[in-house]
Amino acid sequence: MVAALLEANADSLAYDMHSRTSLLLAAEHGDKEIVDMLLSKGAAEDHADTDQRTPLLLAVANGDRAVVEALLNHPNANLDAKDSNNRGLLQLAVESGNRDVAWLVAKMMTSRQLAKREGE
Repeated sequence: MVAALLEANADSLAYDMHSRTSLLLAAEHGDKEIVDMLLSKGAAEDHADTDQRTPLLLAVANGDRAVVEALLNHPNANLDAKDSNNRGLLQLAVESGNRDVAWLVAKMMTSRQLAKREGE
């Protein structure tokens, strides 16, 4: 159904009264296929809902490695995002109890920090 809507030029940036986009919902529910479809159609991967949760924060909190990888591999992934409770990616990854996701997040954050230092 999502593919059909996107093919009919549905707005991938549309959101509900809680500022939840299709990408936020797909990330929250661990649907990598839909996450990939929406990202390919230009969905805003850094859009936050009313609780300041981005798709990446939701995927990390749910411990969904496949969705986390898809979102982390996107060039505009915001590794500094924090939800309304001031929890960032690494904290949510540890709280999720999924070691693979925590390791993946820590590795990506470290890589970005090293790249920034090399660029200075």
